[in-house]
Amino acid sequence: MDDLLTSLVERKNVILDFLAHVGAVQKYSWLQTQLHSINVSSHDAGEFQRRFKGFYRVRRNQAFCGPFFGLLEREKANVGIDFASVLLEVSTDRVEASFSSKLVASIRPDMPVWDREVMRNLGIRTTGPAGDRNDKIRATLQRYEDLGTRMTQF
Repeated sequence: MDDLLTSLVERKNVILDFLAHVGAVQKYSWLQTQLHSINVSSHDAGEFQRRFKGFYRVRRNQAFCGPFFGLLEREKANVGIDFASVLLEVSTDRVEASFSSKLVASIRPDMPVWDREVMRNLGIRTTGPAGDRNDKIRATLQRYEDLGTRMTQF
């Protein structure tokens, strides 16, 4: 019994990390199930929207989130949805790479999510060049393509 307790204490961080991942998988599974079961843009979808924003760390106001969830609802059955079209629709005064990738990956789980830490570890910059909106969009599309390429190498 003492050996078991010693082993558990020694592996505490590994066990806690595993349990955290199990929780994340359960949250993701719930979101995926609900995405295709309800109208995620309706007023009745508050729980979905709250959990989605928590899971993906979306910290934006309703003026952004309303249209965002409307787009997610409209496109959720579109298995051909792509990052470029969402980026162009979601980006107004700011280039919204992260949010665009989260929407696309929710519909197409095979697509990468624009994550600052993952991109840093892969050596891909998350900030683009100064310039006009079109320059920023082009640079963002190139970096997302790089992300997808590198993710397939793992």
